[in-house]
Amino acid sequence: MAWGLGPEQALAKLRDDFGRQGCGLARVRAELDRLLDASIMMSVQAKAYRSAALANRAESEFLANISHEIRTPLQGVLGHSELAAVLAAAFDTKAAYARRAAANVLGQDGQGEP
Repeated sequence: MAWGLGPEQALAKLRDDFGRQGCGLARVRAELDRLLDASIMMSVQAKAYRSAALANRAESEFLANISHEIRTPLQGVLGHSELAAVLAAAFDTKAAYARRAAANVLGQDGQGEP
């Protein structure tokens, strides 16, 4: 034989060599599977991060817009209540007193005072 072995011994040696290579291939395959799983997990995490960042940006823009939409008319209401208070002070009648009291309540609530 090529290695100076009998046919049975050569076959046994080939089986051993192939078995060792097979174990090495199994380890390589296991490592490749592990790396592939890690790569997939990193990809999923990156997509989740991008999605969360987009959602955060959309929420911030929404809150900024809705804050403006609420604040603008509210400033008009507070301005008119202040004007009503000034006019009520100019005309001292019972009806004016009631309007002034209502305007004071609105003015206090709008300014955050008790």
